[in-house]
This record gives sequence, structure tokens and C-alpha cells, in this order.
Amino acid sequence: MEVSDLIARTKNSIATILEVVNRAWRLAFQIQVSCLNNNTFMFHFQHKVDMANAYRRRPWSIRGGHLVLKQWLLALTWQEIPFITSTMWVQVHGLPELWKSLDNLRKLGEKAEKSSR
Repeated sequence: MEVSDLIARTKNSIATILEVVNRAWRLAFQIQVSCLNNNTFMFHFQHKVDMANAYRRRPWSIRGGHLVLKQWLLALTWQEIPFITSTMWVQVHGLPELWKSLDNLRKLGEKAEKSSR
């Protein structure tokens, strides 16, 4: 099982979550979604390949909210799952060609990582 926290300004319904993930994740099997609290949802994948694909293609956005998808280790309650980190994509526009070295790109990535903490 997986659990997610949807960082959004408005509450989303299970129907909305299912509509978006079924279209975006292109699942081979059906998925079950339960609402645990406000914008915290439990995802039950019927096949591990579907789950792996959802993780591999992160980050996800649902109706403008950021979906933080975490594995639910059964030793924890869902309230104990830390939603303090997430996968993000960062695009840098207008970077001069001279600055596009691997070293500079790593430095930019480190700055993005630090600014999100």
C-alpha cells in the first residue's frame, strides 16, 4: 500500500483523484483509493508494476496540488509517515551556454535542494 499527501489549497474527492491518476498513470490494473484525512489518501495497487511506474514518473500534480507519494510501511500508522520530502523537477530558463557545465548544474541542484528545506 502507498499513502499520499496532496498539498493543495482545496480538498479533493476520491473521484477527482481516480480520474487524474487513471489518465496520467496509465494503469494496467484497477487501483483503490481511500481518503484517510482531508487531502491524505491511501492507494492500493493491484500490481507492483503499476506502483513502480507511478513512482518512477514522479512528481505528480492533481488539480494544481502537489502529490507526495510515499510507501506505507505497515509497522507505521499513516499519521507517522513523514511527508517532509518529495521529488521535484526544476527547470532553469535563460542559463547562458557558458554556465551549462556539469559542475554548475550540480551547484544549481544543490541550491534548489537547500532552498526547499
